[in-house]
Amino acid sequence: MLGLVDVYDKNESEDLPASQRGVLSQIADGLRRDLEDLRLYAQGEQELVETKLSIPEPPRSYAAADVTALRSKLQLSQSSMAQLMHVSVKTVQSWEQGVRAPSGVASRLLQILEAPEVFVDALPKKSLRRRGSLAG
Repeated sequence: MLGLVDVYDKNESEDLPASQRGVLSQIADGLRRDLEDLRLYAQGEQELVETKLSIPEPPRSYAAADVTALRSKLQLSQSSMAQLMHVSVKTVQSWEQGVRAPSGVASRLLQILEAPEVFVDALPKKSLRRRGSLAG
């Protein structure tokens, strides 16, 4: 079955650097798998399963004392926390000194560090099931 994905994958990617060709190839492979899943569903060979997510509440605002207390609870140095959150040590210091407040994304990560079980429970288990077995 030659399709649009195959034509683009073969013709358009030849002018790209190898690293970008690899990424495009992965995307094309994913699209092929998704199209195959749709074909199987249309032929009655695969069921779609509804997945409901339990999205945690938006993160609260973290004050300087909150950041310091969480870091202490996790037994992390400022440097370790910075590495874990992929921010600079100066950023963690500025949060703990009250110079800056964590952004929304940083607050979400602090929320995950504070209560990881809430987020693990929110993750979907499987979204597609072939007749007789789970696809994964």
